[in-house]
Amino acid sequence: MKKKAFTLIELLAVIVILAIIALVTIPIILNVVNNSKQSAFKNTAYGLIDSVKLQYAENLLNSNIDNLVYTFPEAEGLRYSGEIPKGGTLRFHRNGDVSIAIYNDQWCAIKGVKDEKVVVFKYEEGKCLIPEEKDIPVITLVGDSTITLIKSSYIEPGYSVKTMGGEEVPNDQVKISILGQNSKKTEIDVNTPDTYIITYTATYKGNKSSLQRTVIMKDKVAIVDVVNSAFDVMKNDPDGNPRYVGINPNNYIIFNNESWRIIGIFNGQAKIIRDEFYHSSIVWDTNNVNDWSQATLQKELNTTFFNSIATASKSLIDTSHIWNLGGISGFNKDATREKIYEFERGTTVYSGRPITWRGAIGLMYSSDYGYTTSSTNDICDTSSMNSWYSSGDSTIYSECVQKSWLYRSSNHQWTITSRSASGYSVLVVNMYGRVLFNNANLTGATRPVLYLKSNIKIIGGNGTVSEPYILGI
Repeated sequence: MKKKAFTLIELLAVIVILAIIALVTIPIILNVVNNSKQSAFKNTAYGLIDSVKLQYAENLLNSNIDNLVYTFPEAEGLRYSGEIPKGGTLRFHRNGDVSIAIYNDQWCAIKGVKDEKVVVFKYEEGKCLIPEEKDIPVITLVGDSTITLIKSSYIEPGYSVKTMGGEEVPNDQVKISILGQNSKKTEIDVNTPDTYIITYTATYKGNKSSLQRTVIMKDKVAIVDVVNSAFDVMKNDPDGNPRYVGINPNNYIIFNNESWRIIGIFNGQAKIIRDEFYHSSIVWDTNNVNDWSQATLQKELNTTFFNSIATASKSLIDTSHIWNLGGISGFNKDATREKIYEFERGTTVYSGRPITWRGAIGLMYSSDYGYTTSSTNDICDTSSMNSWYSSGDSTIYSECVQKSWLYRSSNHQWTITSRSASGYSVLVVNMYGRVLFNNANLTGATRPVLYLKSNIKIIGGNGTVSEPYILGI
């Protein structure tokens, strides 16, 4: 007997019919689903409105008749069921009016004060706003909201103003007022220590917004406190010493009528370095011996250079500071900035060398350079500083170099760090940013380094190159 089956044409016809049915029904189903979700989100909005009315009634019974304002998704204190909005605002006004604008990933539900019903539409970022609030100006400050100065002129960082709906507000619609909390002065006076409140008030289409900035003008402040509170400081070495990092941090000071810079704070004392080279080509030790306590460069800095410092500045120096002279044996994968830091403060030295030296003027440690980079790339922590390089094939390390203000591409810079496995090698930061060994009788550039006494204060300036800190006691 012959068995009958569908022909190919019949199968194709069935497939075509099913496809037509799918084309017709799927949009209908999706539309039903979307309408259901839209309706559910509208119900969420009505549920929130009912909840805030109940909350207001409870507050009224407790004699608390303030306006109620809730922001989502937190909306702390508001009891409701249903979907938690991804964002938005709900307001209950004292006259009984309710306004709402909430949204999720798909829908926005809004109701203005004078609207009777909630309206739901497709959500667009920045478009889901309470109708009455879209023209409210929003002020954004440039820079910090609190600025501390020490007898320094105030330069307004600026601001921007847009409406909640995203429209630019003209500058002529913004007024700025200043008031000293104690002096009642209406402008910031460098010579009057006070807390000044700057109020920015923007008016647009009958709506008004205000924002304040606080400027604290101080007469003087401990240098330790200034460094600890600076935004361009990191505590990234093993002992958590606060150090200035980056390409050009605000760490400039006037010392000996010259431009110096603060490296950081160590055991309560500020460590500073001359911004310019004292000498661009000088021998570390003419006898090729890497003992800093006897080095010819040490003697040069602590006699000729020290004697050239003005009396007023000289009185600020810790002239008997104890410098660590620990050395490193060589460069390998473990010669990271952290390891070098530990070796410098250790007791491993070349045979017969001292582990400390007491005096006024020294040089930077190799690790000082390593920890002044603002790069947070793991490679700066895990790689040998011998592999740091500013360009060429080693560009992976260039970020470590280029983000350090102690790096100079013009010269090799001497450090105080010696090689413990040799009697004549000293570490230098070369012009490419690598830390290398040099014979002590070769030449390199020198930037004197010293520690200030622990009672030193900042009595003026803001640390910028144009307005450096002024030191005092």
